[in-house]
Amino acid sequence: MSAARQAATRRLGRFLREEGAAATVEYVLVFVPLMVMIFFIFEMTMAYHWALAAQKGVENGVRLAVTQLPIHSALIDSDGTVARYQRVGAARPGDLCYFGTSCTTIPTVTCRGGSLLDPDCSAERMAQLMAVVAVHAYGLQPESLSIRYEESGLGRATEPVIPIITVSISSREFPLGLSLLGIDTRLPAVSATLVAENLGS
Repeated sequence: MSAARQAATRRLGRFLREEGAAATVEYVLVFVPLMVMIFFIFEMTMAYHWALAAQKGVENGVRLAVTQLPIHSALIDSDGTVARYQRVGAARPGDLCYFGTSCTTIPTVTCRGGSLLDPDCSAERMAQLMAVVAVHAYGLQPESLSIRYEESGLGRATEPVIPIITVSISSREFPLGLSLLGIDTRLPAVSATLVAENLGS
C-alpha cells in the first residue's frame, strides 16, 4: 500500500472517530424537519380558523337575510312588500300550499355579489349582507358570496312567501406558504340555511 493511501486511510479513520461536531450535525438533522412540521401545523391551524370564521359569517348572514326584504326582485311585489302566494284552482285564502298544488310556487333565485350581481338583485341589500358576513370571513371577495331563495312548501295561499334561504361562500384561495410549493391551498365552501318565516319584519 502506498504512503499516500496509508495517510488517507489514517485521516479517514481519525475523521470517523472524531465526535466533536456530532451534536451540531444531529441538531441540524433534527431542526429542519422540526421547523417544517411546526410551520405546517401553524398553517393548518390558521386555515381551520379561517374556515370556522367563514362559517360563523354565513350563519350571521342568513340570520340577517330571514329578517330583511328579499334581495332578489322576483320575491318582491310591485308595492315593495314581500310577494304573496297566488291561489291555484279551487284553493281558498289560507289553504296550505303543498308545493304548488294550492298556490303558485316561487322560483329558485340566486344573487351573487360584486361584478356577478344580477340586475334583479338589490345592490344595497347585498352590500348589507356582505358587511355582516365579512366581519368574520377574513379576506372575503364579493364574488365569493351568494344567497339563494327556494320554495319551502310551508306557505299559505294569499300570504307572504316562505322561502328557504341559503347564504354561501364558495371555495376560495387561502394564503398558505404551501402554495409556494404548488400545493392546492383552497378553503372549503361553507353555507348556512334557514327558513324565512318573517321576511321584511
